[in-house]
Amino acid sequence: MWTASPDPLSVAFWISGATGGVHAALAVICLILGPFIFRRRKGDKTHKFLGRIWAFMMLVLNVTALMTYDLNGRPNLFHFFAVVNLCALIPAFLFIRKYTKTRNPKHLAQHQELMAWAYFGLAAAGFWQMVTTLMRFDLVPLHPRFFMPLMGALTGLAAFWLARYLKQRLANV
Repeated sequence: MWTASPDPLSVAFWISGATGGVHAALAVICLILGPFIFRRRKGDKTHKFLGRIWAFMMLVLNVTALMTYDLNGRPNLFHFFAVVNLCALIPAFLFIRKYTKTRNPKHLAQHQELMAWAYFGLAAAGFWQMVTTLMRFDLVPLHPRFFMPLMGALTGLAAFWLARYLKQRLANV
């Protein structure tokens, strides 16, 4: 079971075990590296190199997520979304491979959209992980019956905004 320190400023509060440490470290690196890659000129050597590293770290991150059961000792919604994230990452990789062979702009657009969703999933999971961890120690001043639906609504609103943005941005392809 979970035996973290009740001090939210300690590393042990947020991370338990080697798998959790690898998971957390990769999550932070991917959260920082993602926007840098998105802002790079697409297709240059740096974008490709960092993109491959990011995708590999995300694969390991999702696998370590599937190996972590600290929240309640059994599979939960975080495990489901790790699988969903893998279902975005793997086709994104395949679409960019198809694009390099065919130069079909639709394959490139599909790659970009799936990578954006993979990053969104990472950011949303990190946000939810912080909130649920803080709630376990009653460090969030709002009642879970109010706070969790609010969080769900904000996440849904962010997903709606991303979907609209991607639709507008990739409409010309």
